[in-house]
Amino acid sequence: MTTGERVLKSASLIDMEIEVENEHQFCFYRYDNALPQVSWNEEKGVWEEVNQVPAVLQNADLAEAKEKSEGDLYDGLVLMAYQKVRVDLKKRKATALKEYKWGTR
Repeated sequence: MTTGERVLKSASLIDMEIEVENEHQFCFYRYDNALPQVSWNEEKGVWEEVNQVPAVLQNADLAEAKEKSEGDLYDGLVLMAYQKVRVDLKKRKATALKEYKWGTR
């Protein structure tokens, strides 16, 4: 991490870059099926919760992800909350933070 900056990106609706915080810490967003998800129901023309989505995550970020996916909607399209994780190389520890971004699975 001290030899330069390198950014990795994922093909998704959200920016999945690795964020370098300092010489020994970086963050990324992780995917997990247990995290909140919504799915497009083509027949009903609505987004439905796949699992419980807390009120705090029913936010502008979710609305923006839904809006961005409008041109690519298909039955069963899933949007999910990605959780931010901080990795501390000195402490050899990864910590899940209470920060989320919505994107496609």
